[in-house]
Amino acid sequence: MSEYILPHVDGYLKLGQDYDCSDIHLAVNSRPTWRRFGQLLPIWEEAPNLTPQDTEVLAGASGRPGMEPPSATGGRGLRLRQ
Repeated sequence: MSEYILPHVDGYLKLGQDYDCSDIHLAVNSRPTWRRFGQLLPIWEEAPNLTPQDTEVLAGASGRPGMEPPSATGGRGLRLRQ
């Protein structure tokens, strides 16, 4: 994993809370993205796109009931709303 790919979903949720974001998008073949003040923007411009493996790890690490891994949702990734 890249230094810009966090090992756990909670890291992205914490960033979202700290920066007043309404939601976080973790999609395959996209950089980690947040909606902040109504704009959908990459969290880090330098971050690489998430791989299917990255999002599988994040889905497994979430421990949240009802969150399906990307393989079960057509490989689209995770969308986390606060």
